[in-house]
Amino acid sequence: MKIYKLPPEDVYRELETSYEGLDREEAKKRLNRYGPNQIEEIKGTPLIYKFLANFYHLLALLLWGTSALAFIAGIPQLGFAIIAVIIINGFFSFWQEYEAEKAIDALKKILPAKARVVRSGAEGEVVAAELVPGDVLVLGEGDKISADARLVEAFQMKIDSSTLTGESKPVRKVSYPITDDDQTIIEMPNIVFAGTSVASGFGRAVVFSTGENTEFNKIASLTQAVKEEPSPLQKQMNRLTQIIAVIGISMGFILFVVNVWVIQFTLTIAFIFAIGLTVACVPEGLLPTVTLALAAAAKKMVSENALIKRLSSVETLGSTNIICTDKTGTLTKNEMTVRKIWIPCEIIDVTGAGYNPEGEFLHEGEEISHQEVRELKLLMRSATFCNDAKLIEPSKKHLTELFDESKSSEGFDESESSDEYSSGLTSKTTPPKPSENIKQKGSDEPEGTLKTGGKWRILGDPTEASLLVAARKNGFNWEEEIKKSPRIVELPFDSKRKSMSSIHKKKDKNVAYVKGAPKKIINLCNEISIDGTPVPFPEDEKKKVIEKHDELAASGLRILAMAYRDLPKDFKDYSPEEVEKDMVFLGMMAMQDPPRPEVYPAVQKCHHAGIRIIMITGDYGLTARSIAEEIGIIKGECRILKGKELDKMSDDEVMEVLRSGGNVIFARAVPEHKMRIASILESEDEIVAMTGDGVNDAPALRKADIGVSMGITGTDVAKEASDMILTDDNFATIVSAIKEGRTIYENIRKFITYIFTHETAEIIPFVAMILFQIPLPIGVMQILAIDLGTDTLPALALGMGPSEADVMDVPPRSKKERLLNLPVIFRGYVFLGSIEAVLVISGYFWVLYSGGWQWGQTLAFIDPLYLKATTMTFAGIVTAQIGNLVGCQTTRTSTFSVGIFKNKWVIRGILFEVAVVLSIVYVPYLQGLFSTTALGITEWIYLATFIPIMFFAEELRKYFVRKHSSKSS
Repeated sequence: MKIYKLPPEDVYRELETSYEGLDREEAKKRLNRYGPNQIEEIKGTPLIYKFLANFYHLLALLLWGTSALAFIAGIPQLGFAIIAVIIINGFFSFWQEYEAEKAIDALKKILPAKARVVRSGAEGEVVAAELVPGDVLVLGEGDKISADARLVEAFQMKIDSSTLTGESKPVRKVSYPITDDDQTIIEMPNIVFAGTSVASGFGRAVVFSTGENTEFNKIASLTQAVKEEPSPLQKQMNRLTQIIAVIGISMGFILFVVNVWVIQFTLTIAFIFAIGLTVACVPEGLLPTVTLALAAAAKKMVSENALIKRLSSVETLGSTNIICTDKTGTLTKNEMTVRKIWIPCEIIDVTGAGYNPEGEFLHEGEEISHQEVRELKLLMRSATFCNDAKLIEPSKKHLTELFDESKSSEGFDESESSDEYSSGLTSKTTPPKPSENIKQKGSDEPEGTLKTGGKWRILGDPTEASLLVAARKNGFNWEEEIKKSPRIVELPFDSKRKSMSSIHKKKDKNVAYVKGAPKKIINLCNEISIDGTPVPFPEDEKKKVIEKHDELAASGLRILAMAYRDLPKDFKDYSPEEVEKDMVFLGMMAMQDPPRPEVYPAVQKCHHAGIRIIMITGDYGLTARSIAEEIGIIKGECRILKGKELDKMSDDEVMEVLRSGGNVIFARAVPEHKMRIASILESEDEIVAMTGDGVNDAPALRKADIGVSMGITGTDVAKEASDMILTDDNFATIVSAIKEGRTIYENIRKFITYIFTHETAEIIPFVAMILFQIPLPIGVMQILAIDLGTDTLPALALGMGPSEADVMDVPPRSKKERLLNLPVIFRGYVFLGSIEAVLVISGYFWVLYSGGWQWGQTLAFIDPLYLKATTMTFAGIVTAQIGNLVGCQTTRTSTFSVGIFKNKWVIRGILFEVAVVLSIVYVPYLQGLFSTTALGITEWIYLATFIPIMFFAEELRKYFVRKHSSKSS
């Protein structure tokens, strides 16, 4: 028998315990049988191993070997320089790959250290880890719950489940049996769960699951079980470094063999040249530049309300082709708003959205007031009298917020369950007096306010607050009305009755106002108000009203009905059964959580960029569909898959639905469905962004390529499990982040092109030395000065460049697309690299011939002419890179069209390059370290011509690319 279906007395029997609790011996036996009540932690890779792994991968081993050879060859400064490169790359790689794995620590912090239980008839505290099935928990306001338990007593109890579900509003709990199997276990109103806490009220519960069997621990286990996969960028960078390592080793080995066996250099000299070529093949500054560019992009995204936790996620966002999103608060304002009002035979449209009470009541396009229509005034009175919410002006703060904001925000919801006292039990827990089920006059919360500033806010239930907002839009002053007709009794909402009543004193009589589920309220009425006069409400008229209700509900609106009853003067029995009957029906108010205004254009951008949006919500299908249609996610036919339908389908069947390309919404879904959908999509090589806010969303957030948590409503666990946090909980922020991700990917390609250009210019001198038997045109330390010095900030400047105009006009790139593809190789290594190599070699020979050198003549490494020629090569690469930097700012469009120096970092990069090269060329200490010498004005004029040559060569390439593209299209 399912535990939630049992009456309280049978719960004790089922779990072999009693009201007196377990005795200590039985508790010990059960602890041995079930094990401790704690999170089972799966040990991951120790942090030190993750760190050290960055120092013994293929590229690192290559550099370690090169460093050792440098020491053997008697060049210690080179050996130390290469070790510095290894350390720098190792730290940057660790920074890029390491994600602070705090999700499990955050989960542990949620669970309390101790729990109040009854054992052997006595109440006391035990260590939470020692709780066992059958223990009787004593729960009071503020208590954290340590295990899954079935309530057997619940007195005005509300549970804060936000840590588990992400829902900020406390949920009313009961102790009576639940026979409805349509609800998920997490939604069961008579069960409390580990990780949640008591917001108000008190009661008792019998533990039925501890340790690994709790819902909380299942989530923790799933979260840990999700293997952290390398991001697409990390995979691409790993592949790139492997390719570079193989090329570097191969070319270095070939050069060594040629130098020894063909040119017949000594082993030492051959080693030195082989080391030099290996160093030239390795872009030592690439990884630090990638990491810094990602960090800069992440910093920029913070200002756009997206907090990136894992740097490589910036780029992953750019390849996202599916966004699986929640509805409430992400696509919508999370501010319930009345959209339509039905009074007998009339529909009134209500304009405005959110809690800001600006809007109009329109009937057939004409504004209408409660002062003109009696039914409307009665409806406003019922909606605001039968209401516990508070509407707070922008400049004010309610005093209850100062006392206890969490208490004052509880309110109630027609979808919640109410208190239900256990019957047939001898309770030692002091129950409230019967009158405590009825709020007496004077029980309202403090009405004082303090100035605070801000926007319109609410305290209490959002649905009730929406009624107050609507009333204020129509100029209905409920505060004054309530002063005239003060509340004397409240009958709180009850899930069985599906209604709430508020009884008010009005002159010489009392009036009961009721609101609740329309079909229920209609059945309580025998009259309907027409022109302010109650008239009979026959069954055929009731059917017509129900049809109108169904019509409004079909459009995704949530509907409440209102009614009233004049109570007899001698009325004394304020029970719901006596009050809520023979009522006068007033009308219905239909509301909706409206979409955020910025979501619609964001959705259109997604469609334009080839990004598919899938809504996964716990809400009802019709409501979800209505919002999806309004914001443009779906057009035309749409399949709505409920969570229970999804449970009955195989992964292949679900994939078939997703593959169909048609509109699909997953409604009444739970977090486990999110994880399953993410897994299915990823198995098809889709790049998935998944939103979530609760603890139970953590596994799905970890599983998705990009886990997106909510900064405002999200739990700490969800935030720790995610890759990106939306500080404004706004879907449009995801789209902005995707645009930034696409931009950074293109920018990485730009600075890879920029860096690889000089790689060719550094490798060609070694090839020229072998083919033409000439002195080596560039020194190894000069190569490192370029790779880790002059080119770092300019490359970073390209990484921080703005988006190109068409970045969101193309479909997402394939997961299989290479970062280093043929166009990038051709542009950098072949086209620009060859031009730069020719330029710098020409400068090298120009200096040699100008100094009287003749072909075949050997020069010592310290010969002034040789130093000047290699300095010319070094400075030539740097100056050519200035022109390359300016040209590489765009890939397809002309640099002139975006502004040559629009990116201020490009100017800084050029100034940095110039400062570094001048220092190395003219500072005596650096001259000795890098084997350079001073250049004259003539050499600098010659070098300056490299800048426009490189720039216009790249502009010419882009021109032909655009011309070819226009012909193809």
